[in-house]
Amino acid sequence: MDSARKMLTVLITTCLCAAVALCLVFVMTKDDIELKQRLKFVRAIKAVLPVEYLSKEVDIINYPLCKEDCKVCNIIYIVKEKSKVVALATEVTVKGYGGRVSVIVGVGEDNKITGLKVVQHSETPGLGANIIKDVFQRQFAGRDETIKLKKDGGNIDHVTGASVSSRAVVKCAKEGLGFIIKNRSIVNYNSG
Repeated sequence: MDSARKMLTVLITTCLCAAVALCLVFVMTKDDIELKQRLKFVRAIKAVLPVEYLSKEVDIINYPLCKEDCKVCNIIYIVKEKSKVVALATEVTVKGYGGRVSVIVGVGEDNKITGLKVVQHSETPGLGANIIKDVFQRQFAGRDETIKLKKDGGNIDHVTGASVSSRAVVKCAKEGLGFIIKNRSIVNYNSG
C-alpha cells in the first residue's frame, strides 16, 4: 500500500507542476498571441482594400449590426482615410467541404468587391486549401452580386478538384457583398 501511495503522490505532484507550468506559459504568451492575431486580422482587412489604399495609413472601425433579438451580431469594418469612408468590409463564414470557410470581403463605394481574403478554413490540403492562393482570390475584385463560378455560368475559375470549396468562397463573397449593400446607408450615416 505504501508504494501505491508513493506513486500517487508522485503522480499528483507531477500533474500539479505541469498545470502550473502551463498556466505560466499561457499568462506569459497571452498578450503576444492576441497582438499577432490582431495584426493578422488588420493585414487581412488591408488586403481587401482598393489598390490605391493598400500602402496608406487607414483607420479601421468596428460597427456591429445586431438583429432584433441581439443574439446574432455581424460586424462591418469601416475603413477610413482622413475621416473619409474608403471601403467597408465584413467577415462571412459558410460551410465548405472540410468544415467552415471564413472570408473577409471588401466593398468599395461602387458596391463592387474590392478584394477578398480567406482567413480561415479546414479544406483538404492540396485541393480545397488552394482557395487561399492569390490567383484564385484576385478574381473577385471588381465583381458585383452576379458573381458565380464559370462552371455555374459565371466568370470565376474554380480551384481544380475543389468545386465545393470554391463555391463556399463565392457564397461568402455574395453574402458579404449583399450584407454591406443592404446596410451601407446605416453605416455611412452613423460613422460620419
